[in-house]
Amino acid sequence: SSRLLHSKPTGSGRRESYQHIPMPRMTNTFMLAGDSDPEEIIRSTPRGLYCANFGGGQVDITSGNFVFSASESYLIEDGHITRPVRGATLIGNGPEAMTRLVVVGRLSRVFGVHGELGCRPGAHGASVFEPGRSFTIGDGAGARTVRCRSVRRHHEKLLLAFEGIDTPEAARAFVGRDLHAELEDEPLGPDEYLDADLVGLRLLDEAGHDLGRVVIAVEHYPAQDCLLVEPGRRLVPLVKAFVRTIDLEAGTIVTALPGGLLD
Repeated sequence: SSRLLHSKPTGSGRRESYQHIPMPRMTNTFMLAGDSDPEEIIRSTPRGLYCANFGGGQVDITSGNFVFSASESYLIEDGHITRPVRGATLIGNGPEAMTRLVVVGRLSRVFGVHGELGCRPGAHGASVFEPGRSFTIGDGAGARTVRCRSVRRHHEKLLLAFEGIDTPEAARAFVGRDLHAELEDEPLGPDEYLDADLVGLRLLDEAGHDLGRVVIAVEHYPAQDCLLVEPGRRLVPLVKAFVRTIDLEAGTIVTALPGGLLD
């Protein structure tokens, strides 16, 4: 697995007994905390499965295909945890399941008298917002599909207006809600990448020296986007002045960074 991911082997593994060949295994798995409240995630799910405990499973590390058995699980219906489910098995592909449905922003406040809403873009940036595009404002049974009628900036703030939401009173009902979009619908221009595509890429200098690995593709700041690189959780501005090439097939980002930036 380390050879596949172009990383240093840790020596971690396990085997059923001394008669069996060892299998490479991960050392530890860490899940980074997101911005969404867990209860809000449940409220924004019209129908799903809440798994409280797992009884076992396996993952094919070369393809990402997985099978997990849930020992305790419940239905999510209209944003509420309801009936228990017995013998649930989750089958799918990890990268596809993690990236297909995405939260692209959160509505933060009402602006003006025509129902505009301030929006904090998510990990995929502000480029996903454009007039004519449809989004789902998720809140369980109250989820609503809306079409964007305008996008504009006001003092570095992103303001959105939606068809059918024309007054401050109507807009106020959606403050604090997440905007959802299908991943395959997101437009990508030249030299644009999805955040998920950049996670795990190796950061190199122009001489080919390894500078680290991207652990979070992009931290979105008002001035610029930054790569979060390990070791040291260092920030590298994702700007043309520093980034020479991004090669997804080779798994590398070649950079020309000023001295001291990674110290």
